[in-house]
Amino acid sequence: MNKPDLKADTPPRGAPAAPGSFRKLSETLFDFGEPLLSQLGSDAPLPAVKQAMQLVITAWNAGAMALPEWGEPELLHQLEQMLVQPTMASPLCGLLKQMLVRRREQLSLDLRTVGEWSLLPQADAGWVLRCAAHLPAGPTHARPARLDASAGAANPPDAAWSV
Repeated sequence: MNKPDLKADTPPRGAPAAPGSFRKLSETLFDFGEPLLSQLGSDAPLPAVKQAMQLVITAWNAGAMALPEWGEPELLHQLEQMLVQPTMASPLCGLLKQMLVRRREQLSLDLRTVGEWSLLPQADAGWVLRCAAHLPAGPTHARPARLDASAGAANPPDAAWSV
């Protein structure tokens, strides 16, 4: 299978989008979902890629919501319980388990969750992910600046991925 190549124009940031995160959420999701997304062939149809991205986003959001700042671990608990059922044994479950462990061990400082999102085909046979990032409510989680103060460049909410 082909490994995905991330392509994104990432302007310098004036402030990180979330504590410990300096990348756009769409880029982070492509990286986080790489174990699953890399299983898709370069000719995978849009519906298959969207289904795979929905699984990536579900795992991402479940991990984020379980963090103390969100305080809602129910989704993660339900997902973990579903993945250990004997009837759910499959390579896909193994990949999702790996992703959840990675989320907990390496990406636990990223508090962002994914709201609305879309996946669009790109002219070079890749994909562009556009997504809205949400942070938990509270005084310690101010929204990131939309413009980089030094360059005046907007932070676009999308990243491109191609196989």
